[in-house]
Amino acid sequence: MHFSNLLCLTFVLFVAMPPLLSAQTVAFGIKVGPEATESILASSHYQRSSSRRVIGPVFEVALPRTFALEAGALHRQVEYHESNIVYPVSPADLGEERESETTAHSWEVALVLKKYMDVGSHVRAYADAGFSGRHTSGTTHTQGFILQLKTTPGPPGPPPVMRTMPFSYDGSPPELKRDWVGGFLLGGGLALKYRFVGLQPELRYTRWSAETFRRSVSPNQSLRSNKNSLDVLFGVTFRR
Repeated sequence: MHFSNLLCLTFVLFVAMPPLLSAQTVAFGIKVGPEATESILASSHYQRSSSRRVIGPVFEVALPRTFALEAGALHRQVEYHESNIVYPVSPADLGEERESETTAHSWEVALVLKKYMDVGSHVRAYADAGFSGRHTSGTTHTQGFILQLKTTPGPPGPPPVMRTMPFSYDGSPPELKRDWVGGFLLGGGLALKYRFVGLQPELRYTRWSAETFRRSVSPNQSLRSNKNSLDVLFGVTFRR
């Protein structure tokens, strides 16, 4: 994730809520934390190599009766590796030996209603619920060789396999089935305040309506998104 993208999202969220910015107390900041669940579920044929960190800007507007409205965008990166070999059956057949590296990025834009409850002079507990929309894009880099059976005379036994015609190309991930999915989220945590700085550790669960990634060739060659997402988030906000 580029820092410029984070700044652009922060600016968009800031200007998208002008009616609310003048009504009540406003807080803005950032949330970051690890995934507590795997975002993709894969067989041994695939290998995931990505960071499990989520990060993004957040805005919160205080409402009457200790309610608050939060808007935020969380970035998530997914990387996985696939290797595959298809051997030729006869000299007339062509096989492939290939490896693919996929890098995908998703932005989850959430609108959350929060309810605060006082538990101390500088500490409040809160519960929240809302909706989230996730957009995912990615690129798959594939490289490998065409395989053929060697037809020249040789020792007795099966003919050896030789590599010919190397290839390399980029394209959209074949496992990426949906660019956009929506979900319902529930969460809760603590809010600690010192002057104009707020700290918010949070546990957030999201149930997605559909799978973003899905591919099933065989029991040992399958990959799909986890529709259940649990994140441990830590927010730092500044109030104005």
